[in-house]
Amino acid sequence: MKTIALLLAGFFVTINGIAQSTDLPTPASNLQTLPAGSYVIPMDNTLQTTGTIGSGNFNLAAYGLIVHLLNNNVKLKWVIKAGKAKDGIDFTANAEQLRPTFVAGAVSRNFIAGPFVVFAADTTGVSALVSNFYTTSSLTGNDRPKVFRTTAAVSNVDIRYDLAGFKPKAAILTDGGNQTIHTTYMTAAKIPATNYGTASGNDLLTKCYTFASEPHNDQTGTVVNATISAIRKFVEYGGNFLAQCAAVENYENNSLGRFQTTTGITIANNSVG
Repeated sequence: MKTIALLLAGFFVTINGIAQSTDLPTPASNLQTLPAGSYVIPMDNTLQTTGTIGSGNFNLAAYGLIVHLLNNNVKLKWVIKAGKAKDGIDFTANAEQLRPTFVAGAVSRNFIAGPFVVFAADTTGVSALVSNFYTTSSLTGNDRPKVFRTTAAVSNVDIRYDLAGFKPKAAILTDGGNQTIHTTYMTAAKIPATNYGTASGNDLLTKCYTFASEPHNDQTGTVVNATISAIRKFVEYGGNFLAQCAAVENYENNSLGRFQTTTGITIANNSVG
């Protein structure tokens, strides 16, 4: 689940200078008042569960819903409380379930794990877009992502990213030949097909992507050196990149990479089967 969360969450981090500064430790708070009537899309496995794989499992289609709304110019904001502990609460609000079915009666709810919000003034037409997403993604019953509506204003909501006007575009890299690992996640999350595709590392310098991932790449030599150099430039230009499995040590221990360290990394569990 951690890998899936990193893959899909990285999809939404914008590439402008302001967004980059909010990623650095420790980010400053950006406290705003969330008005009554605002929409909240939870991103935790308590308020956003699915019926397909059993109770208590996070509904990956919530990510697809977010992308669908961004594609339709909804002014989404991403709430992440600065300095919170693991599994800490981002904000607490009196909220009623709005979609997929209305449940009357607001109760106090803790929103954790980086919920997305639409301020009350920007909610016109959003409910209809949610319905459209359910239909186009063939989602029924508990597989439909939930949306809540606040019934009272909430102060001190920490807005980490303002995604207004942002439309994500992801490249699943093919250099390691394992792209199906991550494209499978995208399909499961109901990410619209227009927002991702497969590409080589060199494509990052000539095509417009906001995020790239490499599921596994253990190749060596001049070919992988060219790939790493291209990814390095993409990151330096403000792009977001996720390496997984062998790509982590392969890229980090190459002097052309060194995305996180200055001298590379040591794998402590080489002997684990």
